[in-house]
Amino acid sequence: MENNLTTHSDVEEKIQKYKFNTSYFENPEQLKKDIIEKKVIPHQVEFQPGPLGKKICWLSCPYCYGESAINNAERPSTERLVELLNQIADGGVKKVTFAGWATDPLNSKSIDDLLETALKRKMIFGFNTKPIKVSDRFIDILKHNKIDPQSWISLSIDSGSNEIFNKVHGMKTKAPLYDKVLNNVKRIKDVNMPNRKFDVSAAYLLNKFNSSKKEIEKFIFDFKNAGCNLLRFSFAQPPRGLVDKEQIETVPLVDEKNKIMNEIKDWINSFDSDNCKVLIIDPDSENDIFYKNRTLPCVARFVYPTVGFDGRLYQCSQSAAPNFKDTEIGDLKTKNFWDLYYDYDVSDFIGFFKKSGELIKKSGCRCDRKEHIVNTKISKSGLFE
Repeated sequence: MENNLTTHSDVEEKIQKYKFNTSYFENPEQLKKDIIEKKVIPHQVEFQPGPLGKKICWLSCPYCYGESAINNAERPSTERLVELLNQIADGGVKKVTFAGWATDPLNSKSIDDLLETALKRKMIFGFNTKPIKVSDRFIDILKHNKIDPQSWISLSIDSGSNEIFNKVHGMKTKAPLYDKVLNNVKRIKDVNMPNRKFDVSAAYLLNKFNSSKKEIEKFIFDFKNAGCNLLRFSFAQPPRGLVDKEQIETVPLVDEKNKIMNEIKDWINSFDSDNCKVLIIDPDSENDIFYKNRTLPCVARFVYPTVGFDGRLYQCSQSAAPNFKDTEIGDLKTKNFWDLYYDYDVSDFIGFFKKSGELIKKSGCRCDRKEHIVNTKISKSGLFE
């Protein structure tokens, strides 16, 4: 098996990324200066393309932030999404990620065109996906284009068998979805040759249904052999509300998390190797953010804004749905990305962030882990409040 992690620094950089320790801006002082002068450029822009229809994801994961998403009928055309991606690249953004808030990017008819555009523009790409469907064209695009080696595909798996895959993802079916996902990962890795290296990792969110050693060992064996170069075990974040019994069962709370960690942490770490790093982390406990709604002031809109499935520009990946209309930046179906991105008034800098924080609180949004950690750095600087 080819080893994609070629140096110690490569390994450490990837581990820090998966521990949510990536630095998204140079320093708070420079970020503030760039915001005021309207010279700030996003570290990355996320696209969350969604299909038409009543259901915008193929799964019904009870721990999904987006289960409460209002699914309106608004969708931008593929042509418009490609146009927007070109605008973003023209403005100096180097990295685009494809993910979903109640969606999976590979479930969109636009995704192949978006990937092809990103590669033509020599952008770093990232995917967060459960790859149930991977088109032949998607594989062909990966096979015949030069890829920035900082690009990555992060796979959310959470099981080692068809039965548990369906259970933890809320699927009342006996379809062999785990097998389908595993086969698609092998197809992706088959094109990951020396001149087209990109990171392919798999994540496993632990809960009482999937934390048996038999289930975990099967996952580790399968995805190591499929060619993944990093496997990460962690726990789901509680979604907004956390009132449904099924949600509570699949999102371990503090006592159950600690119990699972005590029982299997050392055992999981024993699978670590040079060819495939294996780690188990609990970033919520490490950063004191478990079940915390949000961290303010929030700089998400300046660092990693998101194009929602409805074609509107939102502040972040976790607020990219019509539920958060009061905090949206604007409608990209009719306006240029950069016109919307720079449409703000910071003549009263502190007042701007105070008002923004009030709207964010009112919206009921929740930070994801990277947002908590990034915003904590901003809060500690004291420069934004």
